[in-house]
Amino acid sequence: MVIGKYKTKKGYKFYVSIYLDGKRIFRRGFNSKDEAMKKGLELKENNIDYNKIPTFNELLDSFLENYKKKVKITTYYYNSVTIKNYMKNVIPNIRVDKLKFNHFNNWWNYVKKKNISNSFKNVILKLLITIFEYCEIFYNYKNNEVKKLIPIKDYSIKKDIKSEEKIEKYISYENFKKLISVIDNEYWKLFFLVLYFSGMRRNEILALQVTEIPMKEIYVYQQISVMPKKIYNKNLLSPKSRNSNGKILLPNFVMELLNKHIEINNLKVNDFIFFNKEKTKNVSKTTVLKFLVKYAKKAGLKNADKYHFHMFRHGEATLLDSIGIDDNVVSKVLRHSSSEITKKVYIHETENEFKEVQNVLNSFEKDFK
Repeated sequence: MVIGKYKTKKGYKFYVSIYLDGKRIFRRGFNSKDEAMKKGLELKENNIDYNKIPTFNELLDSFLENYKKKVKITTYYYNSVTIKNYMKNVIPNIRVDKLKFNHFNNWWNYVKKKNISNSFKNVILKLLITIFEYCEIFYNYKNNEVKKLIPIKDYSIKKDIKSEEKIEKYISYENFKKLISVIDNEYWKLFFLVLYFSGMRRNEILALQVTEIPMKEIYVYQQISVMPKKIYNKNLLSPKSRNSNGKILLPNFVMELLNKHIEINNLKVNDFIFFNKEKTKNVSKTTVLKFLVKYAKKAGLKNADKYHFHMFRHGEATLLDSIGIDDNVVSKVLRHSSSEITKKVYIHETENEFKEVQNVLNSFEKDFK
């Protein structure tokens, strides 16, 4: 079901679009979103065959089919995997009206014993609740026993962080310089320079392609797909959010190294900048992490085996903040998705703000000669 609005001479009106039995039904002229939603639910309810009560597996299939139309393909994939791993073949495949509280309670005990975080266990529970809320709407399901299950609360005493070695969530500038100083391979030196100074996410830098020769600017407009081919048969997909699209700032010396890398490796437009050994596709995250840990250990950095991609993104944010760049500007540079932050930054100010950050980034060149 899709709810939208359109402009009329007297202001905005709302519409509802819904597929029922393979046919698209469209209604418009509603004064509010709630009014349009109410009509959509009414259309669904009138179309339901209440004599057809689904089994649990049929409910999951119906939910996923509807869910796929509403969310991003990545969200659909991750939740479909969660359903497969933690619900299907665990909750009995009987008619949903025959499922009782003890069925759900046994399932919840099963999930709680799994070696996963408590927060993820609660995510799984919330997903099952959502599935049965869908069942209430589409199949007139009554007595939703799932809502009686209690989420996990962590009452454990927090350990004294002073008594344990603290694992940082970011790579400091000093540690980053140590890391770069021990890298003896120009490919990997460039990769980690770009990763740190760009603040790109893992799947964004892996999807980086040559857009022109020489490269004058870098923009994020895609990311690598981590989904199986049977779910999504393309290697690339759109970024995490609308705000993830945007210009990437890099120090001039890193851009020079990048263009030198493109020239030496005879890369062409649309080739992946960071490629695998055969140069047939992008380098894998596993390969990157292997070399990251290798060089972090070589540099003598603490907890080297815990290093990961996102530490570099946090590292750039911490660096820019430490030298006095405004938080709103840092969020803009990192293409943060927070609407609260972006509302505070005027669009016409962005160019001057980016120039300020660019000048700051250029000043770090002396540390890597």
